[in-house]
Amino acid sequence: MNIHHLLSLIISVLISLSFTACGQQKARSAPEIVENNTPTTESLAFMERYYAARAAGKYASRNDIPLQISVRVGPATDPEVCTTGKLYGPFTVTDNLVDASPTVQADQPTLSLANNGELAICTIITSPVNATLDFSLDSVHIDTEKCTESAASMGGIWRGDYSCSSACGNESGNITLILLKDDHSASYTDDEASYEGSVCGNQFKFSGGSSGYEESGTFTLNTNGTASKTSQYQEIGGSCSGECSDPVLQLISTTSLVDDFDDGSQAGVWVASALNTQDDVNGWTYSESDSLLQVTDLTPDTIYSQSGQSPWSQLILDHQMNALDDFIVEFTINWQADDNTAMQYLYVQLFESGNGPRIAYAGFSDAWIGASGQQISVVGSDVFSSGIGTLTNTGSASVKIVRISGNTRVLWNGSEIHQGMTTGNLGRVSLNFGHYPYDNNNGATSSFGALSVDRIRVTGIEN
Repeated sequence: MNIHHLLSLIISVLISLSFTACGQQKARSAPEIVENNTPTTESLAFMERYYAARAAGKYASRNDIPLQISVRVGPATDPEVCTTGKLYGPFTVTDNLVDASPTVQADQPTLSLANNGELAICTIITSPVNATLDFSLDSVHIDTEKCTESAASMGGIWRGDYSCSSACGNESGNITLILLKDDHSASYTDDEASYEGSVCGNQFKFSGGSSGYEESGTFTLNTNGTASKTSQYQEIGGSCSGECSDPVLQLISTTSLVDDFDDGSQAGVWVASALNTQDDVNGWTYSESDSLLQVTDLTPDTIYSQSGQSPWSQLILDHQMNALDDFIVEFTINWQADDNTAMQYLYVQLFESGNGPRIAYAGFSDAWIGASGQQISVVGSDVFSSGIGTLTNTGSASVKIVRISGNTRVLWNGSEIHQGMTTGNLGRVSLNFGHYPYDNNNGATSSFGALSVDRIRVTGIEN
């Protein structure tokens, strides 16, 4: 469930710590209560008289017996959160509790935990006298507000001007954002900085930064098609902090291809490659429905009795387009097999125009009759593979291939798995479905399950 919400931690009526959190709601551990000092008979008697008098209203204006309250926040897996977690406070609480309800802005690591992980909260209460602490976990609660608006389409390459101001000085210049969006989740990169968050309506609330600073803010899609961005940043390991504004951002990328695979035909979009006739394939069975192009059978010419023979039975579907320099290619792939006997692959490959050389590809590959498959990608001439058996027999993945100024990145379910430099303009996209037909006559026979592509979208800057 995607949630856009304001997360508040309230410790009784003493202190509130607010997070602007965007993402999926996660389970959070109960806070740990640290009681300081050991009570004595004398101090207990004093505290009993004091609180009795306070209840009677006799000490309504006194503030000479303060408490110190601090909160540390960290990953739920950190057993030392009470000493290593991010510190908020200490806050001084006097007899007049109404004057002691501060709200503070959470920093970037805390925001990331609230959005993407389990959160541990350690509450530290320090008394200036020995006393018994009466504290209930029921007074710690979390409020959430769900997003009920559809997420606007805002993915692409955006460019504009930015300006930042702080006590350390002002800065301004040009900015290029590569924004990727999946339903209510989104991320973007800006030079070496990266950000993530969630989209509610026309607003993308993000947090992130680089090795030198942390930043969080809001990207807003305007009704005229432009966008604007505001944010706050904090220097890591330094004292400088400030605010930034990108008042007008223009979408500079164009959409070259969008196929939802819901019209029952590839006519005019995909063309069976002439290379198919050169491969070990007699035919194929496919269907296009429910936003899926699914291949359920590849009929081979030859069934091999030894491993390492070639070629694989392969179906290649091509789409030609105007040449793109910078680009974003987004697609979802699905693979299915009953057991480890499946030998199959599904790639999306990117080429230069015509029959030009390959730029990059990414997808799923299972080349073993006794094991499940792996992630695989090529960027230029560099190859990445996650390793035999690292993917299950049945699964799916959201994959993106992004190139800006030659820097080409492959993202698998939002995480970067491969990066490198490439050249040449993107002019052709191909869908590659493959099967290795194998039978060694000793019971080892390969199988083909099902492979499908769910929506593919190509945007970029035409050369």
